[in-house]
Amino acid sequence: MIPIKLTIDGFLSYQKPVEVDFTGFNLACISGTNGAGKSSLLDAITWVLFGNARRNDDSVINSHVERARVELIFHYENAVYRVAREKPRNKAGTLEFNIRNEAGDWQVLTAESIRATEARICETLRMQYDTFINASFFLQGKADQFAQQKPSDRKRILSSILGLERWETYQNEAASRRKQVQAEIDILDGRLTEISNELNEEDLRRQKLAEIETQKDQITKQRSAQEAALQGFERLEAVLTGQRQAVERMESDLLSILNRKKQLSLSLDDRQKEISASESLLKDEKIIEARFKEWESVRREKEKLDSLALRFHELESQCQKPLQQIASERGKLQQELDSLNLRLNEAPNVRQELTNIDRELPLTKAKLDAQNAIVENRSAFDADLHTVTDLISQLSAENGQLKETMQQLRERMDQLQAVIGADCPLCGQPLSSDHRTELLASLEKEGKSLADRYRRNQQTIKEKTEEKIELGNRLKECDQAASLIQEIQRMYDQSSIRRAFLLQKQEELKAAEIRSGEIQFLLSKEDFAEDARVALKAVVSEMEALGFDAGKLERLTAEEKHLRQVDEQQQEIKRAKARLEPLRREAASLSLQIEEAEKEIYRRTDEFEKAKAQLAHDSEGLPDIPALRQELARLRQDEARLISEAGGARQRVQVLNTLRDRQVEINNQRTELTRLVARYKTLERAFGKDGVQALLIEEALPEIETQANEILDRLSGGSMSVQFATQKEYKDKNRDDKRETLDILIGDGAGVRAYELFSGGEAFRVNFAIRLALSRVLAHRAGARLQTLVIDEGFGSQDVDGRQRLIETINLVQQDFSKILVITHLEELKEAFPARIEVEKSEMNGSRVSVIL
Repeated sequence: MIPIKLTIDGFLSYQKPVEVDFTGFNLACISGTNGAGKSSLLDAITWVLFGNARRNDDSVINSHVERARVELIFHYENAVYRVAREKPRNKAGTLEFNIRNEAGDWQVLTAESIRATEARICETLRMQYDTFINASFFLQGKADQFAQQKPSDRKRILSSILGLERWETYQNEAASRRKQVQAEIDILDGRLTEISNELNEEDLRRQKLAEIETQKDQITKQRSAQEAALQGFERLEAVLTGQRQAVERMESDLLSILNRKKQLSLSLDDRQKEISASESLLKDEKIIEARFKEWESVRREKEKLDSLALRFHELESQCQKPLQQIASERGKLQQELDSLNLRLNEAPNVRQELTNIDRELPLTKAKLDAQNAIVENRSAFDADLHTVTDLISQLSAENGQLKETMQQLRERMDQLQAVIGADCPLCGQPLSSDHRTELLASLEKEGKSLADRYRRNQQTIKEKTEEKIELGNRLKECDQAASLIQEIQRMYDQSSIRRAFLLQKQEELKAAEIRSGEIQFLLSKEDFAEDARVALKAVVSEMEALGFDAGKLERLTAEEKHLRQVDEQQQEIKRAKARLEPLRREAASLSLQIEEAEKEIYRRTDEFEKAKAQLAHDSEGLPDIPALRQELARLRQDEARLISEAGGARQRVQVLNTLRDRQVEINNQRTELTRLVARYKTLERAFGKDGVQALLIEEALPEIETQANEILDRLSGGSMSVQFATQKEYKDKNRDDKRETLDILIGDGAGVRAYELFSGGEAFRVNFAIRLALSRVLAHRAGARLQTLVIDEGFGSQDVDGRQRLIETINLVQQDFSKILVITHLEELKEAFPARIEVEKSEMNGSRVSVIL
């Protein structure tokens, strides 16, 4: 990975946007005072790529801004990529990943989530954060991270750096395939168990087949016998059915004759009744004649009065229109009067409500004026609040920087007090006792000055915070007053509108009261609808002159209705005279037909009884044929069931031969799959950490060891060497084998010792040599997978010769890397590099960067 351009905005100490162009140099130092932001440049790279830095989450956001954004454009394996990560304060961040296509445009590689995009970046770089910093970054405080790991973790990191994770992928794939084949074996074992269980049932299945065949033969014989018996009984039943139908016809004919005789008797009774009624009616002939004449006289007089009634009713109809007009006019006046009285009932309430509004309206106006006076001061309070807030933020930021600076001063003082040698731990120069005392006094004075300024700021922050709270309370009062103004104004406007409406309504009620009095006068005097009353009087006069007696017409109508039936009686007498003789002849004919029917009934009854007796005699001993049919159906069902069961049992016996063949076939398949499982297990062991991976590490370690010793020889002037031990004896002396490990042994003038026994400058030289060796080996092995080397510590712990050897070593390995960056705060080292990235920091704008070529 070769950086091309880094853009930082709001990240850690970089308050304002900063852009670093890496294309103009191959080797450069990053210089600046302590705390200027040198290491933050490297934090920005690891944060944008992996989401990791010395601090995480919102703590990476500069205190003066609301978001942090870092964008890195880099070259990797013949392609140019762009990664941009942004984190707003108290919100979720974003991550973008792009690749430059042949047209020069950015093609999106961003996944559906930040985690998935980070995984895609790691997949592209083929390393995680830990591997990246162990192989390419000598970050501050982490130079010994590889060497300080446990032996097992050293192997894991080395395996990842060497790209051996693909062998773990092969191992996982072999394990996955082995499990799939084992699952197939388990399925075959289950099937073999099923087949074995079925083959063990052979004797039972053959016995079951014989039993079913025997039962089937017995049922077949019973069914044949039942069918023969049923056919004989069905033929006899057909003969009896013919006899039964003949008896039923005889019975039907007899019933028909009996019904005919009954109908003749009823008809004879009807004719005799009609003859008696006609003879009785002819006895009253003279009386009916006299009443008929009386009815005709009443009818003629009624017809005269009916003609007068027609005109009288016409005049009555003419009265309806003026009467309706009078009633309609009275209804309208009464309805208007009722409506006016209903409205006049509101008058007391209107007067009372007007009185209340006239009393409350001035009070509401006074409240409105008071709240407006409060709101007028809001803009002044708001301006004061912004001023106080800005001052608090400024002082808080300044105190944060003061605190960090005081901490750095304390660390420098602690280093000066703890130093035992003759070199200054801060600058590496020779340090005398007086010089140390002078430095401590100077640092203490500077620290006291910063502490006094810090306390003054704290006191000011406290005072301004109290003032801010008071201004906030005043603004809340203004906001509450603004809300109240809207409510009070709405109440005032509503009351004003209501008052105008009530005044208008009061005038309308006065007019309604006058109109109510006028209507009451008209109703009491019946002084309305004058034209209708004149028309009604003329029609009533004509009705009185007509002389029509409705009572007499009613009496004549009742009397005519009472006598009207004599007309029908007169007609009945005429009809009775005409039909009396025919009725007598018909009665005589019906009597003769009844005598003949009685003779026929006697004869047919005798024939029916004889046929019925013969049928009963022939039907004796006939069985229940429906029951026989049901029994035959049951036997047929049993026979069909047993035939089906015999077929199934025969099939279960015959399938055993097929199962034996299948058993042999499955055993052969299982043998082949078992061999395949054994092969996959062999591959799992070969691809595992103790297989090919261990061999590759064993192969790589001599090269790493050689490279590390070459670098360490230059750094130590030939006095130190490093050795990697991959096996170690167990504490149990009875064991002949050795356990796998990755120990680091260091040789110097005192002999060979473990890495953990070295400290200070010597330990750093070992760390630097091993780490640089890893990077060089990887650069050769992976085709420039790691082409950038960053060193962020170590020069301060070396003496002048050690620093010079480090610079010579860096120049030596420069050809192996496309980009080498070295971070230092030592002024005398700046000129040792062909290019410099200068980092400066100010209280107002934060860290700034300039590239000096």
